[in-house]
Amino acid sequence: MVAPEVWPAIRRGKFDAIVIHGHYVAGHHVALAAAKASGTPVFARGDTNGFRKHHGVRGRVRKVVLSGFYRMFDGVLSVGTANDMHYRSMGIPNDHIFRVPFAVDNSRFSAFADFGQVRKRDLRLEYGLDPDLPVICFAAKLAPHKRPHDLLKAYAALVSSGTRAQLAIVGTGHLESELRQEAEKIKNGRISFLGFVNQSRLPSLFAACDVFVLPSEFEAWGLVVNEAMCAGLPVICSRECGCSHDLVKDGLNGHVFDVGDIGALYNALSNVLSDGDRQASYSAASREIVARWSFRECANGLRQAIDATRGSNA
Repeated sequence: MVAPEVWPAIRRGKFDAIVIHGHYVAGHHVALAAAKASGTPVFARGDTNGFRKHHGVRGRVRKVVLSGFYRMFDGVLSVGTANDMHYRSMGIPNDHIFRVPFAVDNSRFSAFADFGQVRKRDLRLEYGLDPDLPVICFAAKLAPHKRPHDLLKAYAALVSSGTRAQLAIVGTGHLESELRQEAEKIKNGRISFLGFVNQSRLPSLFAACDVFVLPSEFEAWGLVVNEAMCAGLPVICSRECGCSHDLVKDGLNGHVFDVGDIGALYNALSNVLSDGDRQASYSAASREIVARWSFRECANGLRQAIDATRGSNA
């Protein structure tokens, strides 16, 4: 998409700043050129992290191209620590990196978080879940890189060990059929496939659950973790999730494990579900951590970036 109309809109707009999200379409480059031509401060924002390594000639070319692209901006807006690391690896100096974190509408996702245990039972019934069993929640596309099979294996080991818990799988995808077949083989398991759940219903769904798991082999950030934490859920996620560096504090509000380590995932689930006091502590910590990761911090970071640019151009 070229979007030529962006050029006159930016040239005539007299904007305080332009933020360009990404570099994959021609329209991004048209916007960048228009901002430079009009003397408008322009910032890059994306969620790329350094977890995926690009080797060989392709990796070297990519680094040269991206480094040159980023240097055309007045600054870059980082969504989190892993994103910081990416920009630094591209040669961007610290004083050109401004933290504008990935955030969600915290108040909307925390709306149900204070509901008591009675209401939690009602919500479980509403979603067809057992009201008397703790709920492990997975909410993501049912695709290989999200590694839902890993969670099923860890859950099977969990119930085999005598832990009482159920698993709610939220989302759709081409793995659903084989996941259902695998779930049927888990003795004494209770697994509910809830399909697609609209964003408007996610706050109440999370409020019905007890722990959230994201075992992805790659996740640039993982905004669903923000959402789950707003609802007060302990979080267990893989180290390859971008948010793991900032939102999931191991032993404080959840656990971080290496991708594919089923034993570590099992231990993390067992640790959370076996101790009610620990679960309550993790829940409170999730809400406290994500409260400092909000739209307010986004606005402050953007304001800081614009002010720094004005100062450098004074």
